[in-house]
Amino acid sequence: MANAPKKNNPFWFIALLFGAAWLCSACNTKPQNATPNGQQNTNPPPAADTITNGSLLTPQQAKAVIEQHAMIALRALAENNTMQLAGMVHPQKGVRFSPYAFVNTDTDMVFLQQQVAKLAAEVQKYTWGTFDGSGEPITLTYNEYRKKFVTDKDYLNKADSVGYNQIIGRGNSLNNREKVYDKAIIVEYYQNGKNPDFGGMDWGSLVLAFEKYNGQWYLTGIMHNSWTI
Repeated sequence: MANAPKKNNPFWFIALLFGAAWLCSACNTKPQNATPNGQQNTNPPPAADTITNGSLLTPQQAKAVIEQHAMIALRALAENNTMQLAGMVHPQKGVRFSPYAFVNTDTDMVFLQQQVAKLAAEVQKYTWGTFDGSGEPITLTYNEYRKKFVTDKDYLNKADSVGYNQIIGRGNSLNNREKVYDKAIIVEYYQNGKNPDFGGMDWGSLVLAFEKYNGQWYLTGIMHNSWTI
């Protein structure tokens, strides 16, 4: 006599479906720190309020911390809004203006907050350093200096590259900004050379340095960089 066929147990079938669904869900879940390409992100940006030495940040971390703040400073410079700029200047150190890549801590002009606020309206001439090549003193009003060494190019709207804790423009003069601003986040707005007659050597950069003080990031350096003679 043949054995009667066994009836399927419905509980085994339900358990099988549940297990398959769980496996699919696990396979489709990315690790919390995964990047879009599936690689593990081992260097997440630190919390902004825990950073004290900006120079130790990676370019990605520095950008996350300072990008918007730096753009406000850049716009204030482009629009000659020295009142707004003054509020971003370091309360104790002030801000140093350097016409070239080499930051000369002996001769570069340094202005405190209250002095920066009045610069746009001043007609007084200052000696900002010496011209590359001739060695003649750079004796200009702030507005004259700004035109030649700050807004010589449209860095606000037409920067080709922006570097965060990265040097982009490399000319023939010594660049010591990382030594002088050794705890700063340094932002470089770079514009390529446009004139084919100069073979790309008419590039320029405007560089801003920000240091942390009492939990806020303040402007301590404004540097200009270009190919020098």
